Order: sequence, then C-alpha cells, then structure tokens
Amino acid sequence: MTTNNQNDKKTSLPNGARAKIMRALFRDGMLTSNEISEKTGLTSKQVRDNCSQARTIGLVTLCMDDVTRTPAHRITDEGRNWVEMQNIRY
Repeated sequence: MTTNNQNDKKTSLPNGARAKIMRALFRDGMLTSNEISEKTGLTSKQVRDNCSQARTIGLVTLCMDDVTRTPAHRITDEGRNWVEMQNIRY
C-alpha cells in the first residue's frame, strides 16, 4: 500500500490494523503508541507503521501528551470522518 495515495483512506479494510487504531483514537482522542498497542492487541511495529501512514494522509497527528510528556497520536477531523465513512464500530 502506498502512503501518498489519497485513496488509501477509502480502501483500507475496516477490520485491519488501521481501523483498530482509528477506532481506539476515535474513542479516546489521543493515545501513546504503547496505549494503542495495549488497546488494539497490535504489535508496536504495526502501530508505528500504521500511524505513520495515517499521519501522511492526514488521519492523525503526532503531539506531546501533557501528562506523560511522551509522543502521542491524536485523531484529526479527517480521521473522525474516515472512521464514520468506513462504518467502523466504535
């Protein structure tokens, strides 16, 4: 899957790794990579790779968690629209 293809947002499977990550972010708004891994059962590599791709196409942003002072992923408005468009249960 290419990371610069805007159609990736529309063709990702709703039960795949990206959908699991987006579902968790939709519910919680912002999570660290470790928290995403714990909530989804995905490996840290799967989380890193999929979050990187999701950032590239504007579904999530990388920010700093105010409490832990560690990098965290935050869902964007476009990411929320993607979740709703995919009919992903959240």
